[in-house]
Amino acid sequence: MPQQLHTTGEEFERKRIEDYNAQSRGLPASADVGLYNDSTDQLADADDVGAITTEPAGAAYSRVSVDFASMAPEETSDPNWQLTLPDVAFDVSDSDQTVDSYFLVVTFTSETAGDSGDNPHLYYTGALKREENLSDIAGEYVMRDGGLEED
Repeated sequence: MPQQLHTTGEEFERKRIEDYNAQSRGLPASADVGLYNDSTDQLADADDVGAITTEPAGAAYSRVSVDFASMAPEETSDPNWQLTLPDVAFDVSDSDQTVDSYFLVVTFTSETAGDSGDNPHLYYTGALKREENLSDIAGEYVMRDGGLEED
């Protein structure tokens, strides 16, 4: 699965730029990162967080919060931009799902989704380096090199 900036993620990114310029919107300072299986869910551009059905179900697993300050946008050489996530560790000690992708969720008021208040929305998704059967991992799974590159 290629990296994908989802419709609500595009709206959030636009609001982040507006907030940076106006210093007034009060958008969240972090996003939650989670794991899922895109081979099963096959998320499309317009999908939101509710379309993810394969997130690990173990009691020890939870989404991990990552500060936006730790993934500031960088210009690449072609002049695209990219966000790079820090390493993210998940407790998968009692999970047995197979995952091949990750997602970021941000909580904000989305006009696209028709919100009347803040709700969690899909920001972007990306592929893991390889498919992982979580039942083969004792303890923590550390996701490395996650991020998004956009034109």
